[in-house]
Amino acid sequence: MVELKFLSLFTTFFLFLLPYSVLSRTLLQQRNISSISLKLYPRNALYKSQFKSLKEISLDRLERDVARVNFLKKKIYRAIHGNGTSDLKPMDLEIPITSGKSQGSGEYFARFGYGTPPKQLYTSIDTGSDITWIQCTPCDTCYPQTDPLFDPSMSSSYKALACDSQQCSKLDPSGCYTSTNTCAYRVDYGDNSFTEGDFVTETVTFGDSTTRNIAIGCGRKNQGLFRGSAGLLGLGGNSLSFPSQINSPSFSYCLVDRYATSASTLEFGSLAIPSDAITVPLLRNSKMDTFYYVGLTGISVGGQMLPISPSAFALDQSGDGGVIVDSGTTVTRFQPEVPPGIPSVAFLFDTKTLELPDNNYFTKVAENVFCLSFATISQRTSIIGNIQQQGMRVSFDVGRSLIGFSVGPVSNIVARKNPPIILFHQLT
Repeated sequence: MVELKFLSLFTTFFLFLLPYSVLSRTLLQQRNISSISLKLYPRNALYKSQFKSLKEISLDRLERDVARVNFLKKKIYRAIHGNGTSDLKPMDLEIPITSGKSQGSGEYFARFGYGTPPKQLYTSIDTGSDITWIQCTPCDTCYPQTDPLFDPSMSSSYKALACDSQQCSKLDPSGCYTSTNTCAYRVDYGDNSFTEGDFVTETVTFGDSTTRNIAIGCGRKNQGLFRGSAGLLGLGGNSLSFPSQINSPSFSYCLVDRYATSASTLEFGSLAIPSDAITVPLLRNSKMDTFYYVGLTGISVGGQMLPISPSAFALDQSGDGGVIVDSGTTVTRFQPEVPPGIPSVAFLFDTKTLELPDNNYFTKVAENVFCLSFATISQRTSIIGNIQQQGMRVSFDVGRSLIGFSVGPVSNIVARKNPPIILFHQLT
């Protein structure tokens, strides 16, 4: 008997800069992006896990995915109810260090250069976060990373931000080192995982082109995050996010199948949504400008609509509810439960339908063992995770308030017909 369990599989990718990136130095300096293209690889093609079996890998990824979802839930709750957003004070920069396996945010890595001369670092990218940061030396507490720590003293373009600077005032929470009148930042990602340190401006390099005065965090205390990466590149919708700072009107990514060895791309700039894409409105939450919402109205299973009211997916005036498209969450979370034993799944957006390939809702976790890549969530906000996005070009056209989903040759989906499903178990 084959057992099908509701487990979560984290699909992690690395990104590398394409040598032919079309990005002019002058345009970057003026924050007027032409286009940037970076290669995107599955993590397994470049990084060997410490775990021996697929089951161990799956359980570890499940634990991290739960922590990720808890981080998003906490962030939304604070935005709606205003709890826990008091300003950082200098004394708050001393906090207990706890062991954590969670990966609070970000599951894809890009190769960027930081500083002058540029220091090339693998940086996790995340549509659910705004603040870009990297680990810096001297470091009170840092987790292990693939590259050497960034040394600000070796960069001629590193500059601390004053407490009264515009960038510092946009932080939530924000803080100030009173002895130096310089800005401090802190981001909590859930399960006692965090980063904190100096908020500065620095030069970011793409190949042989640069963009100056990008506000980033220089992390002096960092715990439990982003195994192997040097930090995070924030792709959220806030004014401090990386796309906002470089005035990129749009960006897109395609996540190749987790079993593929080929690469796809992450792209920034004036990019058209593919003509074959299913295009839906990009909705914004007045209480939370980080996340990218879509107007999901229903789910069909085997061609039949599930008996779920569209109100279950609606974003209300208080900022609660809605459906987020998130690169850092693995398994899609809905408040209504998606039933097991399903032959096909499609997402409905008013009059438009997005059919999911079977690889986007079944995940292999052991030999002849597959899991259904959906789970329930205890609050009203639903999340479309990266398993459901794999094999698609997902385009975020912020300028025109559109999101596009395009399934095409770039998908590199590994065909799997009629997986051996016999028994389902609900994860508790």
